[in-house]
Parts: sequence; C-alpha cells; structure tokens
Amino acid sequence: MSKTSRFSSISWAKLAASNRVCIVGLGGIGSWLSLFLSRIGYQTILIDFDTIEEHNLGGQLYADSYVGGKKIDAINAMLTDFAGYSNRQFYGDVFESFMAEYCTILVSAVDKMSVRRQLFEHFKANLATIKLFVDGRMNAEQYTIYFVTADCLEEYEKTLFEDDEIEDTLCTNKATSHFGASIASDITKGINNYVSIYQANEPRRLPFSITDEGYLFIRQIKDPDGNSKTESI
Repeated sequence: MSKTSRFSSISWAKLAASNRVCIVGLGGIGSWLSLFLSRIGYQTILIDFDTIEEHNLGGQLYADSYVGGKKIDAINAMLTDFAGYSNRQFYGDVFESFMAEYCTILVSAVDKMSVRRQLFEHFKANLATIKLFVDGRMNAEQYTIYFVTADCLEEYEKTLFEDDEIEDTLCTNKATSHFGASIASDITKGINNYVSIYQANEPRRLPFSITDEGYLFIRQIKDPDGNSKTESI
C-alpha cells in the first residue's frame, strides 16, 4: 500500500500533485502547514530566511537540536523524513517572477502586515496563475484565516491595516503548538476544498474567513457573499 492509500480516493488527493503551494513564512503556521500539505502530496515551495531560536520551540515544528539553524533547512530535513521527499526551496526576493510561474496557491504565514500586503499585491498582479491566496493570523489561543479568490479581493483588502496599528501583545501570549497545528489544519481543509470545488466540480464549501476564538469554543465563519455564522463547538 502507498503512503496516501488511506485517502487516495478523495478528489483533492488525486489532484494535489498538480498544485504548487507557496508558503511564505515557516513559523507558528507555516512549519505545521508544510508538513500537512506535503504528506498529502502537494508540491510545496517554501520561503523563509529566519534562524530558529529557543522561544520558537513552544509554538513551531522544530526540535531542540535545530536551535541556531535555518528554518528552511530544518523543515526540509523533517519533511524528507516525514513526507518522503525534498521540497522546492528558493532563497531571494519572494516577489520575483518565478513565483508567478511556479505557484498556483499562495499562503501568507507571516507576522508583519506590510508583508501580507505585499503578498496580496503580488497575488492580484498574477491572478492568471495564482488562483487562491490564503492569509493566516494567530496568537496563542485565537486565529483567523482568509481564503481569497478573484471575486472577493475588495472584501479582503478591508482587513489590511498598518503595522503600527497592531495592538501590542504580550510575548507570552503569541503562539502555541496546538493552535499552530489547528490553524494549519483548517488551512489544509480550505485548500483541499478549493481544489475539490474548482478542479473537480464538487459541491464543497470554501468560506471567505474562519475565526476560532479558542478556549471559548466559538467559531465564526463568513462566506464570500458576506453571510456569517457563529458556531459553538
């Protein structure tokens, strides 16, 4: 039996290898997401320039032995072990033309709003090739995800603001492993649904946004048409 035999009959599993997902940022969201997508079989393009520090270990997919090394190198080594192949890697300006050529889904897993805005502008300029933009935002016990297609650009743009408008958050309330894995899981489900809807014509749901209020066990889901629904779980 193959590694994917437990889910190989599902539509998104059959189509995963034909989709190239670029993940910018391999921290509390991107490190977990790279594992989940790679195990399914998506082609992943990973971009990060940071070094692993001890405080990263509480919320990101890194072992103690990787402290001091580059995140991109550690993730590549782990994915080779856990997913069985070596991912594409690029070092350089994330807005170079190769992203438009190689990427079909672009994921923003960064901290700074200014970088989010740059990635979104890149998405808008390359709608012919990049079909889905995903933006994940989180702290230790709350997260929001935006799934942006060409028909909801203006709605997403309303969520952007300047970095100096962000409320200061305590360093001790910024990230946890279980919420990093949880937001990455929801992003994976959204990407799978996108592939099933737009490439296999299945009647699945792709929300515009998901907000999980964490310890309150409350989720708010907003559809592209503006309708929102609050669910207690």
